[in-house]
Amino acid sequence: MAEIVNLRARRKEAARKDARKKADENAAKHGLTRAEKTLQHTRAAQARDTLDAHRREITPAEAVPRDKTDPKGKLQSRLPRLDLRAGWTTEYSNGNVWVETFMGTKDGAYVTETRDGSAKGPLVAQKHFDAAGLMTKRIWANGKWEGFAPSSCFGEPGSCRYTFTNADGARSVMLNETTRSGKTYKVAGRVKGGDRFPDEYFTLGPFNLMLTNKSTTSSARLTKFANCNLAAS
Repeated sequence: MAEIVNLRARRKEAARKDARKKADENAAKHGLTRAEKTLQHTRAAQARDTLDAHRREITPAEAVPRDKTDPKGKLQSRLPRLDLRAGWTTEYSNGNVWVETFMGTKDGAYVTETRDGSAKGPLVAQKHFDAAGLMTKRIWANGKWEGFAPSSCFGEPGSCRYTFTNADGARSVMLNETTRSGKTYKVAGRVKGGDRFPDEYFTLGPFNLMLTNKSTTSSARLTKFANCNLAAS
């Protein structure tokens, strides 16, 4: 007897495999790069249905005051200002367009999801942040993870260090020095006992998210916000 083939099921399975393959390729390509890292800042939650009913997208060109630094020089995040399902789109010099969305809290951490192309595209990674809005963990779509202890201080003014670990057993102490000239920040980073990374330069926008990020090897720019309620910032 001939086998009955469900073409619709096969097409769906093929689409799922393609999405997983692309997510794995993105993870492999960007697992250890630093251009994608932003000054991550936490958000307060608000009901998803309210946000969906009042969806609003704007561009960074609209004037919104940037956050300031506290007396110790640390960048202040606007913890209550971003709502559940708030998101932003970043375009990278390698052609990737990634959309990061705030998903609420999980196990005491603030969580965002990064997807390829749109907020409903293939999953790229999930990020966890502490109460100060600094990244503590990133989990790629293929299950590989990266840890930052106590948290990634990339871009925080002054000198700082953190320990980087990943699912493959890597462990390194990262040393960063961030200085500011006008509206531009410069990050000089290196692995303790190792070579320096290329210097990175970035500017800030609403919620202290990076509007632009550039080094000698790559660049990125934030191009759009969604559900961020910036009119009230």
